[in-house]
Amino acid sequence: MLDGIIGHPFGTTFELKDGQLVKADPPVTAETGKEVEESCSGKDNRELKADDSNQKLTQQDIESMKQKGVTGQEIIQQLVEHSDTFKAKTEFSQAKYLKKKRKKHVFIVTVLKPTARLLIEMLYSKAPDKICNLRVDSLSQILWYGNVHSGINVAVVDSCRGLVVGSILQRMGGCGKIVQLYPGNDLNRYVVDYFDFPKEYKDILFSFPLNKLMDLKSNSKPLTDSSADAVVTPSVAEQMCDMSSHPNDSSLTKLDVEQSCDDTSSNTNGAPVTKTLDVDTGEKLSVENNDSSMDTNDNNASQSKGDHSKLLEKSVKKETEDLHTQSDISTGKKGRKKTEKSEEEKQKEQQQKSRQLEAAKSILLERNIDCLIVASKYHPTPIVMNLLEFMALSRPVVVYSQYKEPLVDCYTALKKSGLAIKLKLTETWFREYQVLPARTHPTMQMTGTGGYLLTFMVVQKR
Repeated sequence: MLDGIIGHPFGTTFELKDGQLVKADPPVTAETGKEVEESCSGKDNRELKADDSNQKLTQQDIESMKQKGVTGQEIIQQLVEHSDTFKAKTEFSQAKYLKKKRKKHVFIVTVLKPTARLLIEMLYSKAPDKICNLRVDSLSQILWYGNVHSGINVAVVDSCRGLVVGSILQRMGGCGKIVQLYPGNDLNRYVVDYFDFPKEYKDILFSFPLNKLMDLKSNSKPLTDSSADAVVTPSVAEQMCDMSSHPNDSSLTKLDVEQSCDDTSSNTNGAPVTKTLDVDTGEKLSVENNDSSMDTNDNNASQSKGDHSKLLEKSVKKETEDLHTQSDISTGKKGRKKTEKSEEEKQKEQQQKSRQLEAAKSILLERNIDCLIVASKYHPTPIVMNLLEFMALSRPVVVYSQYKEPLVDCYTALKKSGLAIKLKLTETWFREYQVLPARTHPTMQMTGTGGYLLTFMVVQKR
């Protein structure tokens, strides 16, 4: 059905005819059409009664007209002619009636260029909880408070399906760098594809997992530095365990501390493991407790058994490979080519991800982020406190949440840390108005809240 719109510019209007979208010539809109004369209207609606008998046309009559190919405008004309109360209605009531019938029977589509405003209105009307109840006025304030413009470095944490990331990309115009930080493997930004950005726009977008952020903290050199005097830093989970042992330290935050400590403090036998780094060889060593040490003879015996099992597995594997090779020769090696192609594609994807990760690392390690935007469904305090280290001074930070309490906690933590000034916690009040001649008034239905914003500037602690 959408094949008819291909090749036409944005803003073209189409009509639905025989299940296909056809360009409207001349262009029409949902407000066009004169089904009634302007003078045929009543003074008021006091004598009108809502009754199905006022309309002589039945639903079966309307369906039969549609099957015969009658246009929507003609159907509306028949509805007006067979209505007993239409001429007695006021002019405003008639316009409201016609607008309602046009939406039902006249199928007109105008193809618009995707923008942040259109996408957020579409997503908010369907499922606002999936975008954290982010409203269009809140999104505009996020971009304004963050001073998002072309040529800057932006760090963003987005739980709104990529809506904030796409809006930043559109504002920056392909100039600058954007690092999206995401929790675990939850890199969900499918809304960015709806913007239909060119390749040069997407080239400035990088991603970095939050669970690897602790590896970058207090690291003055790139992570790829393998020199002998490299700074030895503990792993993420070990640092989280250290945080749990210092609950009163405001500079330390913990994310899933209990689970991380359980994973790193004990191995499968329940014995604690300490990770160290051999400076000479650069290899990681694991030193276990004395309780978990095993006898040397048992180790040698198990090692010899393991060698025999490995030889057996290699022989079996070689035989199976020979069988697969013979089957590939008989079938023209089609299956083997497909598997090799899929493996090559996987390797390319992994290489691309690794390049993206290294590029994001280098951007963060420069510690020259110009703007930090957090619009997350998670508690913002640990995220913000850990990302302030990578920002340049006198740069804006915007934190959005659909609830006020998490932002109050973040406000208090920032106030105690002394790393922020001009702290401001605001709520936007937004209401739509219907603007029509002699009937301008607020819309009858409106949203309760568009979320809360915490804004501040980053400074150096005295």
